[in-house]
Amino acid sequence: MTIGEWIDRRERPVPGEFRPLLGAAGTASLHGLLGAAEEEVANCAARAPGDRQAAFHLLAADAYVTYASMLAVVEGADAEALREAVDRVARGWWERLQ
Repeated sequence: MTIGEWIDRRERPVPGEFRPLLGAAGTASLHGLLGAAEEEVANCAARAPGDRQAAFHLLAADAYVTYASMLAVVEGADAEALREAVDRVARGWWERLQ
């Protein structure tokens, strides 16, 4: 199942205006969702300071991390797996700021 298909099957739908920003084509898995978040962080970091589109990329990254965390919990991941997932995205953001 793709990330988009998985998102569309959630009990609480994504607002229509925001849904197009969550267009990752990867597989709906912890690593797929984190990869999508990392891509959005890279898109955000590539924008000029003050560019409004950067905020949308950051919101999309946050959504993917949230979905990754939710998927991990549903699949029975432990706290360490969740910590590693968030650390992975945070490291990517930090590396881009350097």
